Amino acid sequence: MPRSAADVPARYKELPWARLGIDVDNGFKPLYVVPPDKRRQIKKLKDLLATAEVLYLATDEDREGEAIAWHLYQELKPPKGMDVKRMVFHEITRPAIEAAIAEPRDIDRRLVDAQEGQAHPGPASVATRIVVERERERMAFVVARYWSLTATFGVPGPADADAPRDFTAALATLDGKPVAGGSSFKQNGELKRAGTVHLDEPAARALAGGLRDTEFRVRAVERKPYRRRPAAPFMTSTFQQEAGRKLRLSATAAMRVAQSLYEKGYITYMRTTAPRSRRPP
Repeated sequence: MPRSAADVPARYKELPWARLGIDVDNGFKPLYVVPPDKRRQIKKLKDLLATAEVLYLATDEDREGEAIAWHLYQELKPPKGMDVKRMVFHEITRPAIEAAIAEPRDIDRRLVDAQEGQAHPGPASVATRIVVERERERMAFVVARYWSLTATFGVPGPADADAPRDFTAALATLDGKPVAGGSSFKQNGELKRAGTVHLDEPAARALAGGLRDTEFRVRAVERKPYRRRPAAPFMTSTFQQEAGRKLRLSATAAMRVAQSLYEKGYITYMRTTAPRSRRPP
């Protein structure tokens, strides 16, 4: 879409919606133009297309990539009767490329329409509202300070190779009343339930000091089955977060490494907003 008045074609300049880039009186039809810095590349592709028999559109599979493929098709204007194929691959390896060439598909207009709905440079109103609401919640948030007790207990008796020699436990109740934790407070800093014990630093230290030389006994052991699921596959945002957390990499450095792995065929395409890649039908 036009970034400035200079990008608007002459035949549209006098129209009231030209600078906006969307014909609001004709079904909100967008006006697409070739950016000045891409015109040479478009001309090069058109020259190559003049001597070709098949046009392969091999852009990314997400909605932005699908839209790029559609825009290329619209701008290149392949001759009538030319075979046009949309190929998609998820890794840069010989088998993946050969499979993509052998099983092409058509351009998915649903993905194109989905991207077109975000084509205007301004932010989407729904996303803006969510951001504003979360920011208001953050501004209204009141910090609630609390202390808790956690102790490490040794296990007496003869050593057993299969049994742990110590374990940790946290204080859950005091005189039959629950001890406040992070989930015990409202947004305004008040306790959710009456009767919850709210320990501050002096009370917690006094309690820990009084229990230091106390002998403890395990009354009962309750065993429950639990299920542990592996972490979900990476998408772009979670990959960048883990790269920053574990490797101290910036988002740019993380994506540079991922691009290198993708080009060498070690990983599938890494720019995605969902952990499951959309496969061709």
